[in-house]
Formats: sequence, structure tokens, C-alpha cells
Amino acid sequence: MAFSNAMGTGPPFFNGENYHIWAIKMQAYLKAQSLWDVVENDTEPPALGANPTLAQMKKHEEDVTKKPMALTCLHSALSDVIFTRIMACETPKEAWDKLKAKFEGSERVKTVKLLTLKREFEMLRMKDGEIVKEYSSKLLDTVNKIRLLGQDFGDQKVAEKVSAIEESCDLKSLSIAEVISKLQTHEQRSNMRDEEKSDDGELMIVSIYVDDMLVIGNNTLVMKKFKREMEVVFEMSDLRQMTYFLGMKIHQCNSGIFISQRKYALDILKKFKMERSKSISTPLVYNEKLSKENKGSEVDVSLYRSLIGSLLYLTATRPDLMFAASVLSRFMQSPSQMHLGATKHVLRYIRGTADCGIWYTSVEDGKLIGYSDSDWAGCPDDIKSTAGYVFSMGSEVFSWMSKKQDLVAQSTAEAEYVASAAAANQAIWLRKILSNLY
Repeated sequence: MAFSNAMGTGPPFFNGENYHIWAIKMQAYLKAQSLWDVVENDTEPPALGANPTLAQMKKHEEDVTKKPMALTCLHSALSDVIFTRIMACETPKEAWDKLKAKFEGSERVKTVKLLTLKREFEMLRMKDGEIVKEYSSKLLDTVNKIRLLGQDFGDQKVAEKVSAIEESCDLKSLSIAEVISKLQTHEQRSNMRDEEKSDDGELMIVSIYVDDMLVIGNNTLVMKKFKREMEVVFEMSDLRQMTYFLGMKIHQCNSGIFISQRKYALDILKKFKMERSKSISTPLVYNEKLSKENKGSEVDVSLYRSLIGSLLYLTATRPDLMFAASVLSRFMQSPSQMHLGATKHVLRYIRGTADCGIWYTSVEDGKLIGYSDSDWAGCPDDIKSTAGYVFSMGSEVFSWMSKKQDLVAQSTAEAEYVASAAAANQAIWLRKILSNLY
């Protein structure tokens, strides 16, 4: 056959990584097999004329087999996982376009990838102890990824990136190879790139929830640049300084930051017709033991679950409600009138404390401080204990939990030990997060 593998090797293999590199290799392979035209244009062979010659019949037969051959080449170049995504495609063009859409993405996705890679290129610095070969390898890898996305990225931009080159050099005439050569000549000057380790290093944190984005940091210019880049890609509105986010009211001033969910708390009271109820001083009745066996008529399950969900969301700024919400959430499967009465008791407590929140003040050299506690056999249904912890950094608490333990503790010491172990796990995780921030 005219389409036998003249190159002596099979098509390049694709397992879901580095699609752009594979696509270039695969295109070259298909061109070498004279199959790229049917993949790119989905061309059909012309019909045979009247009284065709033997050569014309042979040529027509070869043209007819090009599509199946090209589709076979694509199938054999893919891993089993990738193959299952295109196995229903009947033409090589359909299969190629489906792979392209899946792994290359839309123009919008490509734009986001380009912005990310360009920022990565701009932020790339030679680290202390890093040799030129390692640095240049990372530099060229980023540049090649940008070029694979179709962006014209000349050697001049790479040359301008290098600050170790003498000012007398003509940066416009330098190639990447010459840049690397001069880098090796001036490798001892790499310590000039240690600004990443400065105590005054830049920090920016982006929190995203569905279509809401919160950007905080210690450098206003960096945050403004980030927001401009996002506005180029997405339709966004800059609401300036944060005052309200995900149902939380944030008041910022020189002396500190106060966060609360006053509006959300009042909305809960209004939703469940408790806005005019008499306030009380405790979220639960002292020493009351709620159980699944509590007698009373059944209540609307949807109503009860909605109420518990609202209470759990309110605990984002109200650690004083954490224990009550945790206990009452145990009865969502089959709540009784007694359980509903306990939740209304919590709503009456919220009625008198709707203005409460957390006040964070500035603290120098704050230390991570945690407290844990546990009851013993507090749940009458399964005799399990309830554990809890809180953590602060010298100001107010920022992490808390109240949860029934997974096992039945045989003593108060064991219950306290389990609670301490959970707090220790949280402390380790918090230290890792804080070490990345400071």
C-alpha cells in the first residue's frame, strides 16, 4: 500500500499531557503519510469517470482508504482513556477537532493560559544556589509553551529578561543561545535575584466562590495589575474596598476589622417568623439532652433542614452557635416537635445577639494559640462524646469546630485525648498555611 509506514516508527503517543507538542508531532507524521489533508479538510475522493484506467482505479482506491487510515493512525496514537473520548467519531477530522477542543480549549481558555504563562515568565527569577543550566531550562520551557499556543515570542524578549548582561550589549541582536552563554559568564551575579527572599516580599491571595472574587494583598500595584488582567478576559465589576462578601458584613478601620452576619441573621428570623420573638441569653437549654427517641409529633423535614442549614452558615462568624448547630443537625432525618422547639430556642438567642460578630485587631508577633475540650458520652443515642476546638493568633478566634467523635470513648481521659488529637491535626495544617503566608 502507498500508506505503509515509510518512517519505520509508529505515530507519536498521547496520554493526555503536553497536547500542543503532540499535535505538532502528529501533524508532521500524518503529512509524511500523505494523510493530513483528509484530517484537516475532510476531503472526499473524486468520483471515477467513465471507463477509468487501471492507474485511475488504483489511485481512487488509495484515496478512499485515506480516511480510515488516518482514523486508524489517530486511534493507535492515543491511550485507552483518551481513545474512549473519540471512539464514536466516524471521520478523522471529527476526531481531531474533538481532541483539539478538549485539550487545547477555546480562544478564551488560550488567552487565560497565555496570560498565566506570561506572568510566570515575568516572575521567573534565578534562585540562590541555582545554576544557569537549570534556570535557562525553566526559562526556555516557559517560552516554548507560549510559542506553542501560537504567540509570537521573539528572542529579544528573552534577552531583555536577563539583567546580568552588560548594558553595552545590543539586546535586539542577541539570540537565546547567546543569552544563555552570557548568563553562564555572569553566573556569580545571580545573587542579585534574591528579592524573592526579602522580608518585604509581595503577597496576594485570591478567594473565589462561584462568580465572586476577593483579592487581598500587601501591594496595591500588584493587585491593580491583576484586576486589569482579569477584566481583559472576563466581564467583571470592581467593587473597590470589600464591605460585603457572601452574606458577611466587613467593616474596616485603622483600629481593626469587624465581621458579622447581622443582615443574614435578621433574614433567618424573618424567614421562620421569629423576628418578634422574645430574646434569651443561651442558645440551648442548660443540661437538656436531645435524642432521636424524643417523643413528639413529626414536623416538616424540609423546614427543619432549611433551618439547620441557615444556622450552619451563620456559624461562619458566630462560634457561639457552633455547638448548638452541630447537635441539632443530628436529627435532620426525622425531626420531632421537640427538636424544632430547640431550634426555635436558638433563633430566640440570635434575636438578642444579631449584632454580634468578631472584632480582629492588629497584633505584632502573633502566636498560634489553640484550645480543645470534650464532654463524655454526651449523646444519649450512641453514647459518643462531642469534641471542639478554637484557634486564635493573639486577637480573636479564626478557626473553630464542634463535632461528635467517631468512636465511643471509654473514659473522660480518652474523650479529651481524641479532642486534643483533632486539635493537633488542625494546628499542624494551620501552621503549614501560615508558613506559606509569612
